[in-house]
Amino acid sequence: MGTYITYSDVVRTCGISTNLMTSTDMELTINDVEKYTERWLNCKFAPTVEVDILDGKGTSVIILGHNPLLSVRSLTSDGDTILPTEIFWYKDSGKIEISSVSSTAIFSSVQQSNIIKYIHGFVEYSSTGTTSTVATIAGTSIAISVSSTSGFTTGDWVEIYGTDGFREAAQITVGTGILTADQLVLTHASGSFIKKLEMPKAIKRFLELEASISCLMKIIGSTYSFKSNYSLGELGITKTGPFQHYSATLQNIILERNRLIGELDKQGIIKPRPYIVSS
Repeated sequence: MGTYITYSDVVRTCGISTNLMTSTDMELTINDVEKYTERWLNCKFAPTVEVDILDGKGTSVIILGHNPLLSVRSLTSDGDTILPTEIFWYKDSGKIEISSVSSTAIFSSVQQSNIIKYIHGFVEYSSTGTTSTVATIAGTSIAISVSSTSGFTTGDWVEIYGTDGFREAAQITVGTGILTADQLVLTHASGSFIKKLEMPKAIKRFLELEASISCLMKIIGSTYSFKSNYSLGELGITKTGPFQHYSATLQNIILERNRLIGELDKQGIIKPRPYIVSS
């Protein structure tokens, strides 16, 4: 099974009969499509924990290797700890800037002396959300009393933010009236929003279409073994030929995929995300 889409998603999209392509072949195709799409767009479509070991330039700014940036879990510069409350981070660019309240003013220019643990991923809010009923502290395994746990399941990723201006992502376990965050590096006011994160629906549809194209091409390319039998009285004919209905389906899916790419390109969604390497 793929990370983002399933066998059932592809069957529902292109209508391939299960006797024409094994689940193993389709799952291998799905995995290939997901991997090259991640590489093409240079991002993950789920919150992903990463550690960067970077060279600094002796300034208060450093750029992470991946974005969008959802949370900074920990940061050291040449052995000095910089607290998440002492930095500003910018979601789209993956830029981190040390604030004036930090005792460390710059990112060390010593080679590979800046170590940042962070969460990144190209995600969006789902329709599932709730609000906290108490203020929360920073730490690990933080239990958050919430107004409702409906729609949340253990293992979900959420973003928590509110009127205090702090925002971060965390993975949760679900209890009775409680969501327990794996780690919070910031405090959050009572009444903060907690929104479940999911991969963008447009990207999910793109993956379904791309996987369907690959599967249909495989089926149509294997039609040398497909035979149709016709009879008229005593006259019988066996004809080997392509799946015409699947050929038509393939063309329609390609058109939909191209229209989707065009719309997402206009919105700046489908373009590869920048990757900046420290020099």
